[in-house]
Amino acid sequence: MIERAGDLLRRLVAALPGTIRRGVPLPARSPRRPRVPVRRDRRLWLVLPLLLVLAAGTVAWRAGSGPGSLDDAVLTGPRRTQGPVCLAIAGDTSGSMARLAGVRRTALRSLVQFARRSLYGDDLLEAVVFAQETDVALPPTRVAELRRDDIPEPQVRTDDTRLGPAVVAVGRLFPPAGCSQRALVVVTDGIVGDAPGDLARAFAAARLAAVAVLVPGGHGLPGVFGSGKLAGVAVAHFDPDDADELGLQYGASLARLTGQHLGKRN
Repeated sequence: MIERAGDLLRRLVAALPGTIRRGVPLPARSPRRPRVPVRRDRRLWLVLPLLLVLAAGTVAWRAGSGPGSLDDAVLTGPRRTQGPVCLAIAGDTSGSMARLAGVRRTALRSLVQFARRSLYGDDLLEAVVFAQETDVALPPTRVAELRRDDIPEPQVRTDDTRLGPAVVAVGRLFPPAGCSQRALVVVTDGIVGDAPGDLARAFAAARLAAVAVLVPGGHGLPGVFGSGKLAGVAVAHFDPDDADELGLQYGASLARLTGQHLGKRN
């Protein structure tokens, strides 16, 4: 606007008589900023969709690169744990978990077969069930002595659900000096009647290096497992209709116990 006013003033002064025009100061011309041409590279808009497709394909490839089940899985990397490892599975057979009986049975069978080809012969597996009572489905068994048969779940009373007695049983069943590392995997919906402090003491007494709670469906920390007293318990969720996913969670717990990784078989 200032530049246009200066041009108008010059035209007015030019129209004045010469004697008057010489006494009128003219404003200095403001320098014009050079116009920088904006280059619109259309090639970027052609390449961008391709980059997005490649990125999506990479994510999909990574997601599909892992094993689909324990049948396709193997422990990779050097074993870092010295001495036998001991893994216990505790299955909640209360009324709210009754429909998962087939999924638990299939996943446990997959775990046994995976252990037979992946662990040392003197490593131990153990399985218990719990609700109002606790019973043993598989006593501590050396991997070299595991059978290929299904492991049936004993029937227990289901009027109440208590995890604490199952943890105590796991600790007592393992040999006092036969495990360099112990871990427990609990399959439950988290609806248990135990106090968080009681469970924390039971886990400590059983000398467990790791405790994992696998919850069918949902998200977050169910029931007592949301307490700060159980902050060391790892909680994960799985599809309640997918025995392969549950089996892979079992395998992942074994991998952490041996200090290895769960990979896909060639």
